[in-house]
Amino acid sequence: MAFDSEEEFARLMVRCGDAFRISSVNEGFKVCPSYPEKVIVPKGIGDDYLRISATFRDGSRLPCAKLLP
Repeated sequence: MAFDSEEEFARLMVRCGDAFRISSVNEGFKVCPSYPEKVIVPKGIGDDYLRISATFRDGSRLPCAKLLP
């Protein structure tokens, strides 16, 4: 069975309500080459904030709640 990031997100949200969202900010690994293209982040944090904050972190890493392969 292949990993389904949308299914994993739905499973996690059962416990968290709608406090988080899936971000595709790293699509094409444009922001951080060591993170997957989709990450789970708090709903109130926009993709622009993620891009900017990555410039201040080692390896251009994003602040995120969960990595989705």
